[in-house]
Amino acid sequence: MTILASRAQIRASFLRWALFLVPLVAVFLMPGAVAGATLLVRDLWPAAAPDDAVPGGDVPSAGLPQPAASATSACIAKASRSRASTSTTCC
Repeated sequence: MTILASRAQIRASFLRWALFLVPLVAVFLMPGAVAGATLLVRDLWPAAAPDDAVPGGDVPSAGLPQPAASATSACIAKASRSRASTSTTCC
């Protein structure tokens, strides 16, 4: 007996290690990739001007379309304006 393992056994051993290490490496690399992409987008995306700031402290999204008002948000706005009424249902 001159060989320790056959070619098929060595190939299977390599495949087992690869199947174990590829997901393990991805677990450690993925958070870094997400953080790097976030920093890149922050550098490339135009910042909102200070005069566009909302009184609540939030800055509106620069360049993105605002969502259309739905019937639910209109109903909530109507109910909040008419606090004197006892019924808050509408629509």
